[in-house]
Amino acid sequence: LCLWWNLMTAAGWKALADSPVLDTVEELDLSAYDRGIDAGGPRCPGNGGAKALAASPRLKRLRALQVADCRIGGPGGAALAASPHLANLESLSLN
Repeated sequence: LCLWWNLMTAAGWKALADSPVLDTVEELDLSAYDRGIDAGGPRCPGNGGAKALAASPRLKRLRALQVADCRIGGPGGAALAASPHLANLESLSLN
């Protein structure tokens, strides 16, 4: 599922993470957030968005996740790496 260059906030990523649409998704691309618009500000998904994805049991089939240029820092990266829901992940792109 390719949703790159989206303008979703952390709340948008949470809504996506809660969606049954993700139950069968194996590849998810949310990368290339437009850094020219509120880069690092409240419109950027950042750590909150990453934590929402990490907490979602709907991502258990995910093999590839691309979230580059979304201002995900240490806390968000750690949440993704430690998530039991992402155990099948083979590829993770953070930048």
